[in-house]
Amino acid sequence: MSAEWVNCQIRPYGATRSRQLIAIRKKIYEHRDSASHKQALSVQQTPSADTLKTVVVESQKEHVDATCKVFRTMYYIAANNRPYVDHPGLIDLQSLNGVKLDRMLHSNNAATDIADHIAD
Repeated sequence: MSAEWVNCQIRPYGATRSRQLIAIRKKIYEHRDSASHKQALSVQQTPSADTLKTVVVESQKEHVDATCKVFRTMYYIAANNRPYVDHPGLIDLQSLNGVKLDRMLHSNNAATDIADHIAD
């Protein structure tokens, strides 16, 4: 896909209004025949497959799984009366062991908020 379309920088050229409209129409016509436009049309015409919905659901599922792992770690800390400063170290340890934990909820402040949420 051209950089102009990706960055929303389509600009008309020409001295008069009619020339500018012709230039814009030409760019739209060229985009209509591009591979990216054809791919977008094929995705739009297959609503039964729910391609976009599936991708979003999978992304959210991964995020929820990572958040659950962080909450379980904090629950362990609270249940065993460990100090909240252990939380970042345990998160680092899990990351080194290959557990995917996103990049959020790793601080001592987040540990406090998580413990309060679990207690509620």
